[in-house]
Amino acid sequence: MVAVQMDTISGTGGQFMRNTMIMFLIGMEGISFIENLGHLGVKVPKQISSVFAQLKEDNETKVGPVVEVTTETVIEPKEIEKEREE
Repeated sequence: MVAVQMDTISGTGGQFMRNTMIMFLIGMEGISFIENLGHLGVKVPKQISSVFAQLKEDNETKVGPVVEVTTETVIEPKEIEKEREE
């Protein structure tokens, strides 16, 4: 909503801010999705994970860290035993 208002205020009649915000949100959700797949142990194709890793890296150099992307989860045997005991 804010992006649409910014486009309206700019007076250019374009949809630049709206489209930029949509692409940003798609990128952030994509990173989150890839990260969650990694936590579930799903193997993510290298091409997909590298695209989102590059997006994250580009964003961090311009803005600062937003999210951490990991595509691999390691569960220690001790953690499994603790869960079984509970």
